[in-house]
Amino acid sequence: MKKYNIHNKRNSKTEKKEKKKFNIMGYTIIFIMVSSIFGYMWVGNSQDVEKYNDFKFSKQGNDWVTKVDGEEVRANYMPQFVEDIKLDESVKKIFEQKVIQLTYDPTQDFLQNIAQSRFLLEKGLQKKGYYTVLGLKINTSMTDISMITCKDATANSPVIDFVLNNETKIVSEDNCVTVYSKDGIDFIRAKDRLLYHIFGVIDE
Repeated sequence: MKKYNIHNKRNSKTEKKEKKKFNIMGYTIIFIMVSSIFGYMWVGNSQDVEKYNDFKFSKQGNDWVTKVDGEEVRANYMPQFVEDIKLDESVKKIFEQKVIQLTYDPTQDFLQNIAQSRFLLEKGLQKKGYYTVLGLKINTSMTDISMITCKDATANSPVIDFVLNNETKIVSEDNCVTVYSKDGIDFIRAKDRLLYHIFGVIDE
């Protein structure tokens, strides 16, 4: 009579389920990133114009657009609507480096808002001459995406991490900036706050 190794069969089934879960997660992340790209590329024409300090903003689709030193800066909110999110000196200090890692946990809620915020922040950083490294806080089946956590932050290569929390704030510790947000909207606002600091739009 044949003997079957029930324990091995169970392990095999568990491994298959885990692999399937990570594959689905990987495809979901790709879909969100592609959707963000197309959403970012689409703009409409509008005559809405607003001023903030010496900057003139025009409304294009869902974006407010201004120019800083010849570079186009796109944001979802006007500066006055993100001024309440404060940046301390330790947060500002990481932008003295030219290599910045961006990461988040893809199992969080408001994943589309987080992915969009990271994508748009990455584009803004690149316009200012930063080299960006993208990663996730967990291992997935997507071999081209590295695992990056705050433990990987260094003085020369700091990390920006997007985290869902009960309070919206941006803090820094050990070369890692954590963007805490209470909901999807505030992830977008926090992204704009960082962009306005990088381009010098908001007086610090």
